[in-house]
Amino acid sequence: MIQNSASLADETSETILPPMLPKVGRGALWLIAARIIIAGLGLIRIVVLARMLMPSDFGLMAIAILALTVLERLSQTGFEKALIQKSGDIADYLDTAWVISVLRGVVLCAVLFFSAPYIAHYFKCPAVAAMLKVMSASFVLSGLVNPGTVYFQKELVFSRQFVYQVGEVVVLVAVSVPLAFVFRNVWALIWGTLAGSLARLIISYAIHPYRPRPRICLSKARELFVYGKWICGSSILIFLITHGDNALVGKLLGPAALGFYVMAYRLSNVAATEIAHVVSQVSMPGYSKIQNDPDRVRGAYLRVLQAVAFVCLPLAGAIFVLGPAFIRIFLDDKWLPMIGPLRLLCIAGVLRVIQNTYGSVFIGTGRPELITKIAVVNIALLALLIFPLTKRFALEGTAAAVMVSFFVSACYGAWHLVRVLNISAASFSRVIFYPCAGVVTFVSIIALVQVLPLYKVNLFSFSTLAAG
Repeated sequence: MIQNSASLADETSETILPPMLPKVGRGALWLIAARIIIAGLGLIRIVVLARMLMPSDFGLMAIAILALTVLERLSQTGFEKALIQKSGDIADYLDTAWVISVLRGVVLCAVLFFSAPYIAHYFKCPAVAAMLKVMSASFVLSGLVNPGTVYFQKELVFSRQFVYQVGEVVVLVAVSVPLAFVFRNVWALIWGTLAGSLARLIISYAIHPYRPRPRICLSKARELFVYGKWICGSSILIFLITHGDNALVGKLLGPAALGFYVMAYRLSNVAATEIAHVVSQVSMPGYSKIQNDPDRVRGAYLRVLQAVAFVCLPLAGAIFVLGPAFIRIFLDDKWLPMIGPLRLLCIAGVLRVIQNTYGSVFIGTGRPELITKIAVVNIALLALLIFPLTKRFALEGTAAAVMVSFFVSACYGAWHLVRVLNISAASFSRVIFYPCAGVVTFVSIIALVQVLPLYKVNLFSFSTLAAG
């Protein structure tokens, strides 16, 4: 007999609180603090750089990031997720994971360096070649990172994860913003990104005592690959979902349009990239620790979903309504073409947040193949829609294709989740009903204020007009 969400929440508080939930809760506070600081620094960086650089500069950077991400995702090992999910001591696996990571970093660095001219030719942007050659060093820096940092998530030691994440972003912002005043071009972003990668490498050894040795065990590598292959497959598909649109926009519409689109995506997906990221990092190792108790997993998930919905949905609604005002006030009129895509991508961002909560359950309970299946549905629909809609409606068409593909795949993922956790559709719906109702009410009130006959407030320009 399926319990309702309220009773499941009560059950969860009894079964998870001793001793797991307090530790998860403390970890969540550390990660939330980290994401708030990272988001704040990122917002400052965006506002400063958007005023000094042109949309085409952000487009060029997006092309460079796209090239790096293609290679990174196509060669994803999935070792980190496998080590987090694996029960018992993982110390004997760390050296093997580190050696493979170093070798992978060196190979990817060489591939990107020598393929840079061809990538630049494809996008018809010669300047990208030199950028890619410099940024190829980031693969080596990432490969050398201390593998002991995996314990921060596995053992829920998120205070050190806080230092690890925030330190990288602090250095990135501290380097890129001053360089923007000096260079006034995309190279401020390039050198800032490299400085952040170097800081991440140094911090990883400063805050964890493990020191990897150059040795490899093939049997352990095969064991990690067995689990990691699904992470690799889903990682490639998720890349196509989250970056395939960038590739098409950059090819069809050019670097300037890509700059508008990337900025719109970044602002509209704050909830997905910041809050949902915290939830994923905290809940996935938590689910893995109770994966043999389906009742506890089910109860924990409903509590997580409800918390995420109450925070993320209102935030997305606020961005939907107030995003245009933010663009006018904090960025510049040159960024106004991103308003249309921003609103459509806000809806996609909400769907992505909900979908992210599924992924933590599937990985934590040893069912990563379900993420791959969901991603296949998402990318298939995106591939079907994105080209004709982009050709017909430009950036708004791209954003609409993304929104529709996330809606369908989120529904498909919910169907799998209901089966895996034995949750009734009614219980699932009840958990998110009140947050959804709150968002609809909030947006409706703002819309009514816009059309009041006696006192009209235009939020998009923040001008107040008294009716004559």
